[in-house]
Amino acid sequence: MLGAPEALLDGTVTDAALRERAANEAASGRRVLALTSYGAPLPEPGPDVELTEPLQPLGVVVLAEELRASAAETIAFFAREEVALKVLSGDNPATVGAIARDLGIEAGGPALDGRHLPDDDAELLAAVMAAPAIGRISPEGKERVVRVLGEGGEYSACSATGSTTCRR
Repeated sequence: MLGAPEALLDGTVTDAALRERAANEAASGRRVLALTSYGAPLPEPGPDVELTEPLQPLGVVVLAEELRASAAETIAFFAREEVALKVLSGDNPATVGAIARDLGIEAGGPALDGRHLPDDDAELLAAVMAAPAIGRISPEGKERVVRVLGEGGEYSACSATGSTTCRR
């Protein structure tokens, strides 16, 4: 199995070194996947699938992306125009935060984890305004952030890939 380290590595002593490596790589802006094996045939996919055998950690896959040469210039332009940029991504919050930092996106706090956003819209707006990025955010979470920004008097523009769409 190949997937998010926080989903596949359960924190056992065996996984500790891999979890630490994954966290360190993510904090430096790299995408990280855990590679594990499963000692039995996989069950049919479904929402409530439970694995009966433990996953055996094999390693981590580290992917580095090169930022476009024009990215820093574009970010600087928006900064001069007083446009607050936010990065919303399904990737690890540490990775997304590091990429935002490397791009020069300024903020007053660390990247947020999209799985643990405030339920209250006013609290969410304040958190989003203070953070450079949100990682592990679902498409529905992205739509909520855009909605809350709009209701807070902010304008939103999005660059979306895949099936995610931005509104507002």
